[in-house]
Amino acid sequence: MKPQPIDYAAASDEVKAVFDDIKTSRNVPDVNNFWKYLANDPVALKRT
Repeated sequence: MKPQPIDYAAASDEVKAVFDDIKTSRNVPDVNNFWKYLANDPVALKRT
């Protein structure tokens, strides 16, 4: 099965925290698909 992007509503609290940080830091309303696919590996998402 190929990975699917993780939307904010379906994300874990850990992933939501990283998404929130990205949105604040970049002053954007949502993260792009790069981050949503990377969210399949929360450790790599946070590290990146």
